[in-house]
Amino acid sequence: MSTRRPATPPRIPGARYLSFLGSGGFADVYLYEQQIPRREIAVKVMRRGATEEMRRAFRAEANLMARMSSHPSILSVYGAGEADDHRMYLMMEYCPPPHLGALLRERRLTVSNTLEMGIQIAGAVETLHRAGIVHRDIKPANILMTAFHHPVLTDFGIATYVGDPRPAEGFSVPWSSPEQATGVGEAGVAGDVYSLAATVYTMLAGHAPFEIEDGDNSEIAVINRVLRSPVPSTGRFDVPEEMERVLATAMAKEPQQRYADALEFARALQSVQSLLHQQPTPVDVLAQAPAEPGSSEPDDDATRMAVRTINPLPSDGATAEPENTEASGSRRRARVEDDADDVTVQEDPEPRGNGVVGWIITLVVVAAIIGAAWWAIFHTDAEEDPHPIPTEPHPTTSLDDYVYPVTGLRGELSADGEHVIFSWKNGDGNEGDTFQYTLVGADQVEVYESTTEMSVTVPKRIPETCLKVLVENENGFQSKEEHACVTTTQ
Repeated sequence: MSTRRPATPPRIPGARYLSFLGSGGFADVYLYEQQIPRREIAVKVMRRGATEEMRRAFRAEANLMARMSSHPSILSVYGAGEADDHRMYLMMEYCPPPHLGALLRERRLTVSNTLEMGIQIAGAVETLHRAGIVHRDIKPANILMTAFHHPVLTDFGIATYVGDPRPAEGFSVPWSSPEQATGVGEAGVAGDVYSLAATVYTMLAGHAPFEIEDGDNSEIAVINRVLRSPVPSTGRFDVPEEMERVLATAMAKEPQQRYADALEFARALQSVQSLLHQQPTPVDVLAQAPAEPGSSEPDDDATRMAVRTINPLPSDGATAEPENTEASGSRRRARVEDDADDVTVQEDPEPRGNGVVGWIITLVVVAAIIGAAWWAIFHTDAEEDPHPIPTEPHPTTSLDDYVYPVTGLRGELSADGEHVIFSWKNGDGNEGDTFQYTLVGADQVEVYESTTEMSVTVPKRIPETCLKVLVENENGFQSKEEHACVTTTQ
């Protein structure tokens, strides 16, 4: 976000200003407290002097987010309007900082958390694509974490329809596909698949795929690598080869060589979960509801949608491969629907012609709820079930489990001159922490080891011996890396 001075927050009916949150390309974001219902909300306010084209884009973003915000991994929208001073505003769910991009600057995610979050966001992206929309700016900074530590996709400022021939403006180069970086071709699903995979890569590596630590990361240099360099390894010993292959496939230079859609990419991530003996994360997608029996007329009021949870593939160790890229989109959609026989569907409203039946059903349901509540009130002294059914908590990505990096990392030659002794201090000193270190020599071949000690002795390398060290706590969260080098001549 920009560091420019924010504008005075506008008066929002039914809400009280609390604080400034940040600034974007043409809008400021503030924290308000909504009075009824009482809750904190984020309000995105367009700045003064906006052109009519910018106002149209702002309205389009508001409408798109409102259509999609019922998805569990898309930021919820509560309302929109125009203030007394004619500035347009958008009221959204408030997600406490940091966003994922800021979090990854401090530490990387574990493989299990990365897979879970990648699949959840893939469901959101697939939902957009089924509605004919491409996001065009998927990146860590556009993924927020709710108060319940669930990732949600946001910032639809440059989203457009599938097939839009106009090049995107204002996208983020480190996570953009080759065709987006060069402005070649129409806006398509493949570009979002690439950016989603680049975001998943960043969760593991702590930096974008083609950014180099302590190297030239100018826009021109990064674009050159995006266009010409193969996808590098994440550089982590705990990332399985299959995960590296999935990311490389999703970030192939040619769009037709990538996974056909975000759902297929999610399937590939589920396959990695199965290989790691983890419970695969379900994929939530928004599918168009089926037509009512006997109905031949389309619903002119709106496109009727339903939330559908697609269960994971059987854990048979199978690996998800990209589909035949020559297959038609209709055939691919049919395959997805066939895979989703056991799904949880959010029911659509009854058709307008069945209004009386709908009211009768509603009254019966309400009566049942009131009866259940009445029974509960007058049976509060009942004994608890002596044999409760155990429940397994669903794993979440916690933002509170911060891991401090090591301090005082230094190295010195041993007495025999053939080894280098590196030592450090634990940043937080918690019991159960382990230290993962990466030895890097002139040949750039990395060797990964793990220790519970705060020093290691390694063979020297010519002309220098360098070591990277990170802390991993007992919950699997990792700190950012610290590194040190010792000049080691012949």
